[in-house]
Amino acid sequence: TELPSPAPIEEDGCVIIGGYGPIAQSLAEALQLAGIPFVAVELNPETVKQHQNLEGGRLLYGDVSHPEVLKAAGL
Repeated sequence: TELPSPAPIEEDGCVIIGGYGPIAQSLAEALQLAGIPFVAVELNPETVKQHQNLEGGRLLYGDVSHPEVLKAAGL
């Protein structure tokens, strides 16, 4: 069976990244280089403090599975 095509990204939308570990940081860097805005949501407050000044995106403290956190991320 064929997989459906992904929906196009809205011009005013952004990518939501759950967590900000090494893989997510690489993804964020690729998004930044491509000019695609992103919001990363991280549970570790130390990680959030270390990466406060992201280019091309924002890093929020919280649990991405909570609706309140997604609302704060702009969803």
